[in-house]
Amino acid sequence: MKILITDIDPRPEFFGGIKRVSSILGNEWKLNHSVSFLSFCTSSLHFESFASIPQYFLPDSEQMNSKENLEFFSEFVSKYSIDIILNQFGGDGPMSDLCIKVKQRTNVKLVSVLHFAVTHEEDVVKSAFFAPLKMRYPFSGKGRMKTVVNEILFSLNYHLRNKNLKKKLFKDTIKEIYNSSDAFVLLSESQKDIFLQYIGSDNSSKLYAINNPICLEEGQIHGNELKRKHILWCGRIEYGQKRLDRMIEIWKEIAFEYPDWELMIIGGGNIDYFKNIIQHEKIPNVHFTGFINPDEVYSTGSIFCMTSSSEGWGMVLVEAMKHGCVPIAYDSFTALGDIIQEGYNGFKIPPYRKGLFIRQLKTLMVNENLRNQLSVNGRNFVRHFDKKIIAEQWLDLFKQLLSS
Repeated sequence: MKILITDIDPRPEFFGGIKRVSSILGNEWKLNHSVSFLSFCTSSLHFESFASIPQYFLPDSEQMNSKENLEFFSEFVSKYSIDIILNQFGGDGPMSDLCIKVKQRTNVKLVSVLHFAVTHEEDVVKSAFFAPLKMRYPFSGKGRMKTVVNEILFSLNYHLRNKNLKKKLFKDTIKEIYNSSDAFVLLSESQKDIFLQYIGSDNSSKLYAINNPICLEEGQIHGNELKRKHILWCGRIEYGQKRLDRMIEIWKEIAFEYPDWELMIIGGGNIDYFKNIIQHEKIPNVHFTGFINPDEVYSTGSIFCMTSSSEGWGMVLVEAMKHGCVPIAYDSFTALGDIIQEGYNGFKIPPYRKGLFIRQLKTLMVNENLRNQLSVNGRNFVRHFDKKIIAEQWLDLFKQLLSS
């Protein structure tokens, strides 16, 4: 079987969740099949995990859905007898439109994947307005008033005009991609009904759900002897989807009560802005690691916190759990139920009940026996997402499509 995986990120230095999934699956499939990447990028992905998988680039790096790229893509599929296009950007109009046109020109099977919740933008935006004002620094005086006015105008513009327009445009886009693909894959069974309602369809014949994979090594399933009193948060450092501001507000409430604990913030983004907030609020024991491979921090961390407004899957949760970190997360996305079993391997907090989040976090901090038990349970639970199991589920789908 010959499988082609798409990539669109023009910032190859940012090894995000979709790239990690593509890398894990590609390296597993290549053991018995032909795998390659086709990217809308200007430079190679210089990562060891991509080294042995051929990567090709669309010639027009300015306009994705151009005639030049269509000709190149179509000829590539024909020349190399590609059986399956795995379109990892099933929510992206230009890349999906390009894939659909290639499918129409060739005999290739098109499988599109939605790596975020179908209601992602609504979930993020509805709780994002006025978020910067919840943290007083650096807004004061005229600067604060200007920000308040701007947020009011942005909010009114969105709710009165942009919300319905954007929803209709995305609904039309996603419905067309669904109808034009041979299979459409979500990251959780829990997302199926919401997806069909969103696009206004009762045709589930080409709708599938496959969880994201992780790499598990037996050496990672061990005790907690390396664990420190570290609470971890990982993601893009911003006010949009990941909402680091919520984590800082939570930590501000408990940091002085537990001076032997530290908050470790993993990720890149607007670090200086949040450092200034923390300094202004005099919040102790907060450390920014910058953009690093988080495994080394996961291996010594005890608790992992997620404060996002929306996620498709929550890859960082599973990756932290495999290292024994106990997760606590706002229940703001349906797939969380696939990952956290309440009280068994972690805790789900109704969005966005800060007081309850703080109480549950403090319970984990003071109860080492509870942490250790949930840590062991989590390590065993994430075996369900092992790359071999998930990669085989994908291959079963591909074989089903090719035999029909």
